[in-house]
Amino acid sequence: MMMMTKIRIWRFHRHRISALTDDRNNIGCRHVHHEATQTRRRVVVTGMGAMSPLGNTFVESWNNLLDQKSGVTTLEQVLVNHQNLSPEQLDFEWKIAQKLPCQVAAPVQNLPQDPRTARFVQMALFAGEEAMKQAQLAKIIDDDKFSSTTHRMGVSVGSGMSGVREITQSLSTISANMDNVNIRKLSPHFIPKVLTNSAAGRLSLEFGLKGPNLAPSTACAAGSHAIGDAFRAIQYGTADLMLAGGAEASIEPLGMAGFCRLRALSTGFNNSPDLASRPFDKRRDGFVMGEGTAILVLEELEHAKQRGIPILAEVCGYGISGDAFHITAPDEHGLGAERAMIMAFEDAAHLHCEHPENVKVGYINAHATSTPKGDEIEAMVIDRVLRSIGDAAAHNTTYVSSTKGATGHLLGAAGALEAAVTVQSLVAQTLPPTLNLGDPDEKLDQDQCFEHIQLNSLKGSIEIDAAMSNSFGFGGTNASLLFRRYHD
Repeated sequence: MMMMTKIRIWRFHRHRISALTDDRNNIGCRHVHHEATQTRRRVVVTGMGAMSPLGNTFVESWNNLLDQKSGVTTLEQVLVNHQNLSPEQLDFEWKIAQKLPCQVAAPVQNLPQDPRTARFVQMALFAGEEAMKQAQLAKIIDDDKFSSTTHRMGVSVGSGMSGVREITQSLSTISANMDNVNIRKLSPHFIPKVLTNSAAGRLSLEFGLKGPNLAPSTACAAGSHAIGDAFRAIQYGTADLMLAGGAEASIEPLGMAGFCRLRALSTGFNNSPDLASRPFDKRRDGFVMGEGTAILVLEELEHAKQRGIPILAEVCGYGISGDAFHITAPDEHGLGAERAMIMAFEDAAHLHCEHPENVKVGYINAHATSTPKGDEIEAMVIDRVLRSIGDAAAHNTTYVSSTKGATGHLLGAAGALEAAVTVQSLVAQTLPPTLNLGDPDEKLDQDQCFEHIQLNSLKGSIEIDAAMSNSFGFGGTNASLLFRRYHD
């Protein structure tokens, strides 16, 4: 029996190694071919809202990003500013925080907090309101023309570690005296606060949206998957309008301790927090935990035109894949990330009946989190993808930057905020720099067919028609979103 088990295991690994070898031997010819089974509708962005370490609105966050401000501060300052913590909770968190090798984080400042509502949900509600206002949707429920179609309007909001903060704080509250554990101190709102779909549910309730109600939980790609899934729902007729994005509030000692044990967080800049997050830079040593949210209004094109609303950009490509390599480490060859990017290119090309090489992406908002290996692999993949679709051969300049230098890593909300930044880059024809990229890693800068945006934002002399946002997460999950300037 033991021998049979060993044979089965050996056969499994032989099959797996063979499959991986075949995949890696075909690096240059893995274009994803997929045919639409029905007519795809066009999807546009008509509103955006955000709360981030750079500001409590998207407009404020965008302006501070261009001004090269940093949202990173000391962990001590984060705890001091959490006015909603009870003395027991603050003492519990501070005892853990003092022992962490990473002493920096990027919090949202001055958030009005409702004790009945989880922090990540509260942020999503503020961002959703901002997005709805820009899209002029506040009055849609009162408009007889649209009020009867709210079942065609939905929500898709992702999160990675949504409940960690509430679990930690609630546990510290009921167990403050271990000899007299009192569960009556536990809030009756505890369960709704820790559910990943709480943000989507509350947005649906707040605005009366009765269509699809989704909440992807795919680690650091959750926000991008939420936008991509909303895009597909509208494309294929399940909905006409979706609020889509991500929300995360996991800056608390237990979660940070876990990432420290993985050696994923920056530890070399505790005395200079604004320098700690430095994607693609030679001195990068790990990511900085951030928090925040971004919500986009996605809308079917004719629906938006019927409302007479300004259109910010068109969503035209969405690629997803899995690495099947390691639970926390990226595929060392970047094959999964490459498949997602190429799928997004081909998706956009199919939508407009073009060849992928005709989709001229002038800007890529990289996932780049400031980890030594992750940034290196993504730079390699971006270069390979651009060459494979012909942009490099055609001498088109593609610029690359990571907003995480300024915001830290928002985990499940990162892709949503970066998608909003990518859209605004098309609207403003202005590209944000990578903060702290003072000395690019030479290993990432050899014969590349793209240019880093280092010291200042690019504007005036550029014309960007299409832009991409990448998100990759633990579990080997990958997502790429492709946006274009709207052309009727």
